[in-house]
Amino acid sequence: MTIRDITQLLGPSTPVWPGDTPPTVTRTSSIEAGDLCTTSSLSLSAHVGTHIDAPCHVLGGGGDTEAISLAVLVGRCVVVSAGAGRALSAADLSRLLPDPAPERLLLRFAAGVPPDADDWAGGLLPDAADLLVGLDVRLVGVSGPSVEPPGDVLPVHLRLLGAGVVILEGIDLSGVPDGHYQLVCAPLRWEGLDGAPCRALLLEA
Repeated sequence: MTIRDITQLLGPSTPVWPGDTPPTVTRTSSIEAGDLCTTSSLSLSAHVGTHIDAPCHVLGGGGDTEAISLAVLVGRCVVVSAGAGRALSAADLSRLLPDPAPERLLLRFAAGVPPDADDWAGGLLPDAADLLVGLDVRLVGVSGPSVEPPGDVLPVHLRLLGAGVVILEGIDLSGVPDGHYQLVCAPLRWEGLDGAPCRALLLEA
């Protein structure tokens, strides 16, 4: 079995959305300093790197990450090249989707490496989100910081999360060929989170 890790490495160079807390590590004890063991404190945004968005991210009264079914986060998926430089409309997306549509869809934009937010031009337009909802897609992932282009409102998030579609953002699909895989993406099990970093893996026989 081949295992492809599509998770961004968290560290000082990890791209973050403007205003978000960058991932930092603070040593709270150290063997080198004479302590019994080495321990660390972590500080980061819930939406840093490769992460899951929960409904409560944009919906008042929506569920947190703990409410997302593991049955959606583990299962067969399809990786599809989505081009570069613009967000996908429903017409664009319909030309890319296999028939039948997969339960889990991962979209690789440009080189597949998650860019800084300022360089992000991919994602979905609202009618593309409506198309995925109508096709009963249960999870959509993108190789960018957001499932939609930058903007002051979040129509794609509202459509997808409102319909129970899981959003997986910030995946690293560089070097991953288009095709069928088994996806495993488990977010941190932390009560009340509106999003959570996760380790995302693609498995192939």
